[in-house]
Amino acid sequence: MIGAVLRQTARALLRRPLAQLSAVALIGACASLLAVSLTVSVNLSRIAARWEEGGELLAVLTPGLSAASYEELAARARALPGVRQVTLRPPALAQQDLLDALGADAFEVGAALSALPGTLEVQRAEGAEGAEGAEGAEGAEGAEGALAALRARLLDLPGVQEVTSLTEGDGLIAQLYALRRALGGWLWLLGAWVGVSVAFVVAQLVRLSLLQRRLEIEVWVAVGASEGFILLPLLAEAAAQAALGAWLSLRLVGALVGALRAGGAQTLRLLQLELVTLSAADAALFVGGAALIGAAASWRVARARLLGR
Repeated sequence: MIGAVLRQTARALLRRPLAQLSAVALIGACASLLAVSLTVSVNLSRIAARWEEGGELLAVLTPGLSAASYEELAARARALPGVRQVTLRPPALAQQDLLDALGADAFEVGAALSALPGTLEVQRAEGAEGAEGAEGAEGAEGAEGALAALRARLLDLPGVQEVTSLTEGDGLIAQLYALRRALGGWLWLLGAWVGVSVAFVVAQLVRLSLLQRRLEIEVWVAVGASEGFILLPLLAEAAAQAALGAWLSLRLVGALVGALRAGGAQTLRLLQLELVTLSAADAALFVGGAALIGAAASWRVARARLLGR
């Protein structure tokens, strides 16, 4: 039976090549929107995770301090309430990191690298807001109040010129965090829209297939063919169309990511970032989900049309 079903499916796919290609192209176009959004979300999460390793606050230190002064400032920052981790990056280390990131292009910036300031990357302790609230009225303002209070304490330290938040304000990092949060809800809506679009395209193609194969199907019914024997080729055909469209969308996104890697190689190297596509497991889930949607849409239309259910 499996061999017969596969032969019928192959004949159906080859019988209307133009219609098949049109359906795959439409499914691929719809799935590409979701694939792009998923890829952006994955890369934003990687970027955020990398930056969160450093800290939420960045304290810029006064130039010209001695190594001992840098260490003393770091120790005093670690002793502040609500601080979990402080990473000291003296000018020499910041300069070396930038040279490593620039690689062969490092000579273009020359002596300007010597002007890089030392910094402290400060990460708050988990539940710091609650601790702040137990000590004073400033904790009642929540996370924003606790962050502002910690920023003020850091500014009070001698040798600290400026303190900025990596996750708030109008900076690039803050905007990327906001984009990542917005994508969370957007992905659900986009996924639902893509699912409905794939089901609609598959349903229309199944209706066309039923009209063209009406005589053949009537013969199968007359000779006593089972419901599964009649429906399985239609389900396999729809699943193959949806899976191929989803796979093509992933290939398109992969090509776009490759182009961005090549075009923005220096920027990515400077930021020490690497753009990635969906993992093999996520890609398999993406293609498999599309195939299931296609099969489900085909099953519903075929039963309603052929079997009167």
